Amino acid sequence: MTPLAKQIYKQLLRRVRTNKPSITYGELAHAISGRTPVHHRSPTFHAALGEISAACRAHELPCLPAIVWRNDIRRPGDAYYRYAHPRSRTDSARIAAWEREHEAVLRDRSRFPDVLGDDNAQPSSHHAPRRQASRRAQKPPAPAVLF
Repeated sequence: MTPLAKQIYKQLLRRVRTNKPSITYGELAHAISGRTPVHHRSPTFHAALGEISAACRAHELPCLPAIVWRNDIRRPGDAYYRYAHPRSRTDSARIAAWEREHEAVLRDRSRFPDVLGDDNAQPSSHHAPRRQASRRAQKPPAPAVLF
C-alpha cells in the first residue's frame, strides 16, 4: 500500500480499537494531515481508501473504510458502494449492505492486523486469529472509483 493508505489504515484501526464507530471523510483527512497534508475530496485520498478496501478483501477482512462516511448523510459516498457492494442495485440494498459491513468491522475489529497490505500481515499477538476462508474468497478488482 502507498504511504498515505498506510497512514489512513492506522488511523481507522485506532478508531475501531477505541470503540469509535465512525469518522467523516473530513475528520479523517484532518487527522492524518499532520504527517501528510491531504484534502478529504482529493482523488489521492480516495484512492488510498480504495487500496485499504482491496487489502481488506484480500485478507478476508471486513471493509474497514465502512466506518468512513459523509457528514451530511452519515453514510459513505456513492463510490464506496460501487466498490464494496457492486451487486447492490437499489439504495435500500446498498444501505443494508453497508450496515452489515459496518457491523462486521466493529464486531471483528480484533481481526485487523497492525499492518495491512503485506502478504505476511497477520493480526498482532494480542488479537484473535483470522477466521478461515469466507464467502469473499475471490479478490475483487482494484478500485478505479473515488469514495
